[in-house]
Amino acid sequence: MKRSTLYCLIFMALWAFGFKLSVDDDAIAKIYLVGTTLIRTTPGSHITLYDIADPASPRVLGSIGMEGNHDVAVQGRYMYADNNRDLVVYDIADRSRPTAIDTVTSTFSNYPMFVPNDVVFYEGGSSGCGGCMSEDLAAPVAANTTGGSGKAGSMSRFAIVGQRLYCVNRTSIGIYDISNPAAPKKQEEFHVGWEVETIFPRGDTLFLGGTEGMYCYDISNPDVIALISAFRHGRACDPVVVEGNRAYVTLRAGSRCGTQGNQLDILDITDVANPTLINTVPMTGPYGLAASGRIVLVCDGSAGVRIMDVDDPLQPRQIGSITGITPYDLILDGRLLVVTAESGFYLYDATDLTSPKLYGLLR
Repeated sequence: MKRSTLYCLIFMALWAFGFKLSVDDDAIAKIYLVGTTLIRTTPGSHITLYDIADPASPRVLGSIGMEGNHDVAVQGRYMYADNNRDLVVYDIADRSRPTAIDTVTSTFSNYPMFVPNDVVFYEGGSSGCGGCMSEDLAAPVAANTTGGSGKAGSMSRFAIVGQRLYCVNRTSIGIYDISNPAAPKKQEEFHVGWEVETIFPRGDTLFLGGTEGMYCYDISNPDVIALISAFRHGRACDPVVVEGNRAYVTLRAGSRCGTQGNQLDILDITDVANPTLINTVPMTGPYGLAASGRIVLVCDGSAGVRIMDVDDPLQPRQIGSITGITPYDLILDGRLLVVTAESGFYLYDATDLTSPKLYGLLR
């Protein structure tokens, strides 16, 4: 039986018992930017590489069929991709002909259930189970930087720091030695005990977003992670990004993650061992986000992309927006903004973040 047919049968059975529709994080396309190459995953289907050297005329370079993929990360000419329980290494020096060169088998024990990008995930009923412009506004973003090789969106489960690849695996973190990038070796897997969803590295610290909070781990010894602190909140989906001495966390209700309200939390992490809440900003239904200087961009579901000045975190101001799309995640790279959304992905000229200009859309 085809996987898509199986999903349809499961969906119809659950729908008959009153289950409702919602977009699940595991069905959201991930984006990764390395140089002028944009990599976009389509869970349950394939990975596509695009040339965006001219963002007004992006073009497809190559594609890899892979039903079990969700995340990617790149180091030099090598791309790492999960394929169900396996970690696959691709040589992407020739973007038009990605070549699988190695596989670390049976390495993920709690991999997500991947669904086709055009299928919306189901979950149980109401219980919720399952005019100002400055250089600061256009500064390069502190995105999920991976060892100088590229940037991932905030929903990423992969991060490269130095010669290690860190992979969030629901309740654990896998560590892979990529000193020989063509042949990664799994070093260790640390149980963290929570439903961890996202990872954001900064220096010797990993910031993990989980359904019950944000967790800070020390990786000064790259093969041994140590919990520094945790900031707990009500149960909700929560990607996290860090800029300066602040962490920004979005919480989304009405999903498999729980029923906590829709909001943006602004945290003071001057002392990483003691993160404290500065302010909570109401949102509509937030997903991914990015931060640069005093600017925070939030993918707020049907409300579009909210662009906020948080110079005074107690009185944040919305200074711009992108409407007419349902965004899930984004990457801000200098003056280029990439947004992955319900209808495809969008490229924007972000020279003036109060009014980003659309280059184009790819579906």
